[in-house]
Amino acid sequence: MSEMLRHLVLVLLTYLSFLRLVHGHCCCDQDDTEQIIGPPGRPGKAGIKGSQGNAGEPGRDGRIGINGSKGEKGESGMCDCSELATSQKLMMFDLLTHRDWKWISYGSNIYGYQLFKEAKTYQQARAACEAVQATLACVGMRIPHVREQVKAVVRNSSGSTSIWIGLDDLERMNHYVWLDGVVSNRENTDWLPNQPDTAPERCVELVNYHNQNERLNDNICSKTFHYLCEKFY
Repeated sequence: MSEMLRHLVLVLLTYLSFLRLVHGHCCCDQDDTEQIIGPPGRPGKAGIKGSQGNAGEPGRDGRIGINGSKGEKGESGMCDCSELATSQKLMMFDLLTHRDWKWISYGSNIYGYQLFKEAKTYQQARAACEAVQATLACVGMRIPHVREQVKAVVRNSSGSTSIWIGLDDLERMNHYVWLDGVVSNRENTDWLPNQPDTAPERCVELVNYHNQNERLNDNICSKTFHYLCEKFY
């Protein structure tokens, strides 16, 4: 072979090697669909044990099965954003994070109570409860067996002897309405004897005197007391 021919062959081989290097990983044309092969699946079960051999010859185990194929991809999960699911998540968040609240079950709901030991007017206390997605205590002051548990929360807490709850007659004189819209009456409002009385006293406090057994009294709304918040699910 002449020197020139040898040189041409060498150039051709070099060019072919270059093409393989550039296009070696491309296994399909533009119109084809490239297949992606995943990793092998778990090994299959062992093969069936061989039958017993002739007398004097031990039997042999069967061959191990081939590896199993790759499993199918699971379906994507779905996020439950329903109102009930959201409420349950919020409830669990409060139960886990607001451990200083006293949680009481009543009916199908769970009520949380927290006594805040900050001196505020009635309107300030109301706004402070709303800021933590709660209200001044209503249900807990109205339903007898819940009320006794809530009173225990107050009784075991030191501080003010006067505590704002969610009851007033600010919309109409002598027409007391709980902040959740329930109208006050003698059955659902645990008043002190001879209460409510005077006109300037439009907002209601829980009187935390030991000799008064934590009952309700109307007082002047601009006075500053501790306050009891309530939230429920």
